Amino acid sequence: MRAVKAAYIGGPDLGLRIPLIKMLRDEGLDVHAIGSDRKDEQRFIDEGIPYHYYHLTRTLSITGDLRALRELRAILERERFSLVHAFDTKPSMYGRLAAARAGVPVIIGTIPGMGTLFSSDGLRERFLRLFYIYLQKKACAASAMTVFQNSDDMEFFLSKAMVAPERSMIIKGSGVDVKRFSPEACGDGGLEECVQELGLDPGKVNFFMISRLVHQKGVFEYFEAAGEIKKKRPEDADFYLVGPFDDTISAVTREELDRYGGHVRYLGVRNDIQSILCLSTVVVLPSYYREGVPRVLLEASAMEVPIITTSAPGCREVVDDGKTGYMVPPKDSLALARAMERMIDGSEGVRGEMGKRARQRILGEYSLERVLEDTIKLYNRLLNYEDTIS
Repeated sequence: MRAVKAAYIGGPDLGLRIPLIKMLRDEGLDVHAIGSDRKDEQRFIDEGIPYHYYHLTRTLSITGDLRALRELRAILERERFSLVHAFDTKPSMYGRLAAARAGVPVIIGTIPGMGTLFSSDGLRERFLRLFYIYLQKKACAASAMTVFQNSDDMEFFLSKAMVAPERSMIIKGSGVDVKRFSPEACGDGGLEECVQELGLDPGKVNFFMISRLVHQKGVFEYFEAAGEIKKKRPEDADFYLVGPFDDTISAVTREELDRYGGHVRYLGVRNDIQSILCLSTVVVLPSYYREGVPRVLLEASAMEVPIITTSAPGCREVVDDGKTGYMVPPKDSLALARAMERMIDGSEGVRGEMGKRARQRILGEYSLERVLEDTIKLYNRLLNYEDTIS
């Protein structure tokens, strides 16, 4: 496509979009990153991607949010982008509002799930939902297109008149690197050291949950289901938890982990997720968090690992129940334990067939190449270009 100066605006997870940004730059798009994580800056620079920092707080802060709007507007006015694409909860609102104030010709926002506000029903969450709906409605009105990762989120926005139907569409996920996340990658060596480090027993069914430690991700349901299995069949399976502690009101604390997670081995934060997936028999995400499309389920499926997840929005998009894994109701640890038992009772061949079907689904619907093609078609249309990706 033609050379266009564009910006990707995001929060702490913006680094996950580096592969897509690199592919867009290879197509001729001059994509800059505007992010809120100083630690990410060098990663972007090393990949040849210009990086602009702005300050953003994760929680609601009037002074912090106004500062983010001012800094975003200043960056956008200085750099004079032709297209801005904003991601994540707060950046998708403030980035689009700042772009409108800065006079950016084409503004796009992606809604990667609706998060904790729509996963809990406390008084605070109900109040903040009203604020979220108001700001998202303003941001959508300022945008040429609002992109959703699942149909549930799009239907919610449409039902609340937050977005016009002709200015909404679905692009499934952010794209999975199916070459990096493939079963062939497990033959590259180095796994034996990881097996020894973890004390992993290859003769058992090894369940892994990979997630931030927040209640709505289903951490306690995972603890309870693991306890049920260990009580009935202690020699058949082991359970592992990988991921960082969180700093939000919904965080699982170290004390809670120690008290309730006795049947699960906590591995902390790992930088070798690819190796962890290679060693996983089954990946579990019992989330009732309003996900967009959970990346870990996509990456596990791409590596032919069967999954167990819930029927919550975003999660149910990934699993084909009984074919690529199992789907259970949210907040139901007994149903989760039954699904785990079905995985244990299934042969290695049955689980292998599930994994193969899962990868085929990722190749067809969620690969980086598929997301790139859909994204370029969208940009061409909004920029009124006739040329398309070859």
